[in-house]
Amino acid sequence: MSQAQEAILLALRQSLYLPLDDLLFITKQYINPAIKDYEPGFIYIDIKYLQKMPDETSRRDLFVAI
Repeated sequence: MSQAQEAILLALRQSLYLPLDDLLFITKQYINPAIKDYEPGFIYIDIKYLQKMPDETSRRDLFVAI
């Protein structure tokens, strides 16, 4: 999504107080139709290695699944 498209969405969100579902619908229909819906069953998994804090003995991992 371009910066101009993001600015439009942000302005809509802030001025109209649209729920996220409505904002997503507007985005898909009018602003950026390239946004895709995926069929149920696809999982996105990401792993982040968190910084070791001074009071910790080992680093931690953060697993995100959508």
